[in-house]
Amino acid sequence: MNTEQNTQPPFDQKVESPGATMATITTQVKDGLSHTSDYARKHPVPVLFGALAVGVAIGCVIAFSRREEPSLRERLVDQPLSDFREAIYAALAPVSERLHDNYASTRKDVERTFAHPGNSWSNQISQVGRNLKFW
Repeated sequence: MNTEQNTQPPFDQKVESPGATMATITTQVKDGLSHTSDYARKHPVPVLFGALAVGVAIGCVIAFSRREEPSLRERLVDQPLSDFREAIYAALAPVSERLHDNYASTRKDVERTFAHPGNSWSNQISQVGRNLKFW
C-alpha cells in the first residue's frame, strides 16, 4: 500500500492551515461576544435573572456535592477534644454526685439545727459543726 493515500483527507476536503483555523475561530468568538453584548444591552432584566439562576444552580451543586468526610480540623482537633471532654465528664460524675449529696445533707442539717428556736447562737453553731461531714 502507498502511505501517501492514507495521509490525504477523505472526500477530497481541503485542510486549512492552523493559522487560518485560528483566525476563523477568533472571528467567530468576537462576533459571538458582540451579539451577546448587544443582547445584554437591549434586554438587561432577563440577562440578570439568567445570571442569578446560573449562580444559584452552581451554588446548589457545590453545596450538595460536599462529602461527609471529616475535615482535617475535625479529625485532629475537634474529635480528640470531644473524646477528652467525655472522659473528664465520666470521671467527674461520681465526684459531682457525692458533692451534691453532701450539700443536700449539710443543708438539711443546718435547717434542722436552726429550726429549734430556744437554742443560743453558740449552741446552734456548734450543732452545725457537729453535723458537717467532710468525709
